[in-house]
Amino acid sequence: MKKVLLICYYFPPLGLAGVGRPLNLFKRLPEHGYDCEILTVKPVSYWEYERQLLDDLDKSKIYRAGSRDPQRIMYLLGVRRIKFSAKGATRRAADRFFPDSKIGWVKPAVRLGRTLMENHCYDIVISTSPPMSAHLVGKTLASEFNVPWVADMRDYWTISKLEDTYADRNMIKRGERLLNDIQKDASAITAVNQSIAEYWGSDNVIPNGFDIDLAQAWTMPPDKTHFHIGIPGNLLATRIIDPLLRVLSKLREQDADLFSSIRLLQVGSVDREWLESRLDDYGLKGICEIHGYVPRTDFVTLLSRCSLTFVALGETNGSELVPSRVFELLASGRPILVYGPAENAIRRLFDQTGNGFSFDDTRLQGAVGYLRELLHKFRQGDLQINPLPDYAGQYSSDMLAKRFAELMDRLS
Repeated sequence: MKKVLLICYYFPPLGLAGVGRPLNLFKRLPEHGYDCEILTVKPVSYWEYERQLLDDLDKSKIYRAGSRDPQRIMYLLGVRRIKFSAKGATRRAADRFFPDSKIGWVKPAVRLGRTLMENHCYDIVISTSPPMSAHLVGKTLASEFNVPWVADMRDYWTISKLEDTYADRNMIKRGERLLNDIQKDASAITAVNQSIAEYWGSDNVIPNGFDIDLAQAWTMPPDKTHFHIGIPGNLLATRIIDPLLRVLSKLREQDADLFSSIRLLQVGSVDREWLESRLDDYGLKGICEIHGYVPRTDFVTLLSRCSLTFVALGETNGSELVPSRVFELLASGRPILVYGPAENAIRRLFDQTGNGFSFDDTRLQGAVGYLRELLHKFRQGDLQINPLPDYAGQYSSDMLAKRFAELMDRLS
């Protein structure tokens, strides 16, 4: 079996969406001929943790380097959790670093990586971003030990493209040089979607995937009286909830009897005060359960109560980026109500499944009609929900690992 070193800053016990791709590769690559080991960071201060994700992993294959980046320093000073309200300030502070605030991790990671490369004889190296600093580690180790290097891009640069990330022209020029170096030195560049692949001059698109083990937990909705609408993912004030609330308000005006069956179920990090205020404005506070952030297993258990989920991504949030938890919703088999501009990547993805409805501000009434149709089927017992539908299969963690393994077979 060949050996691969996967370099990633974000890995359990850290939670949230960024750990999903490297975690799925770590778990699934051995099934496709690659023994995978992880080079990541020592404990850092973070927004959310999911320590249980480590429970079934071989921890002897996870190596952690020290760091002088702000989140590691905060952790050493006793700060374990970052408040979501501080996220904007953290991003502004990161503008002072190049290529990002994790640059303080690069030298310790390279030192540890050299020891690992010498002792473990890896056949290939993968680095995955964000942060871009991970590619500095991968580039250095692959060059020194003369092994193929795959640079995996989950974002453009940050969420934004390089030219939109920095305000300072000198920083942009430094970024352009690094971008060119990665394009020149990497044996292959992979990307989570076509738009990011084109930005990096790559034709290797490998989408994110849902955890196939976790997806087995999806069940049929148990409640035959109430029609639950799931509101999943991180729902901060920068996210979009009003379109759903407007659709519900219109349905209540047009058909109060059907509306009476509806309940809302929110799961994911949330500014509770903000959400309750928005619900209050529409007179919907009394029908919504707010759970906030929960572990992934509880995420599936809670949303299994739902007959529909709502997803939205605005233009300012990166219209071509699809959060990894969206793929978990594909595995649920639930119909999806998608709000976003016509060229929104999430909207296009769910349009392809044929199990949902996409709308923008000009199609609110169409969304009301779609919801009414689902509610009628629900009341008649005719609403079909099939967990792990065929259309989701191409986005499983197994397919993710298989595509990477096929690429590495060609390189090594």
